[in-house]
Amino acid sequence: MKPRLVPALLALLLLATGCSTVTILQPLGEDPVALPEEAWAGTWIHKDGAVTVRVVNPAQGLLEVGWVEESGGRLATESYTVQLRRSAGWTFGNLEAEEAGHYLWARVKKEGNQVIVWRPDPGQFKRLVEEGRLPGRVTGDDDVVLQPLTAEQVELLTSGREGVLLEWDDPVVFTRLVP
Repeated sequence: MKPRLVPALLALLLLATGCSTVTILQPLGEDPVALPEEAWAGTWIHKDGAVTVRVVNPAQGLLEVGWVEESGGRLATESYTVQLRRSAGWTFGNLEAEEAGHYLWARVKKEGNQVIVWRPDPGQFKRLVEEGRLPGRVTGDDDVVLQPLTAEQVELLTSGREGVLLEWDDPVVFTRLVP
């Protein structure tokens, strides 16, 4: 992994890590999550920094997540749009990846003023793709690119029948500062 960790709600650890990633060719989840501004907007902190979140489109589940970081001896702001979608009782955060048409994703669970984010485990998804259980391909650097998933395939993801498919032991936990 790169030593620098980009602290953002979903771009969070997914964009900046040098580890293998799991992307998908369309946002994961069937339905947008309705986002009441009073529940999501504000400053959120985690062990590596803070991010500011604003609701861009509450009906479409769109958030803008931004932060300030040092770059080349100067302060610079960065922001990304995160789309929250729901399927099979889970909420997924989706973020357009650097490669056009690819989306980074993670499971997101919000409880009051806390958000927990779990990344997909690339090794588990590599196995499922190689076994033909999920549609996709594995690239030369062990990144996994999933094709759009059916409702049955998403249920396979969320059911636990295939073992632990997310990095359960290494979540990113955000706590909102009182607005």
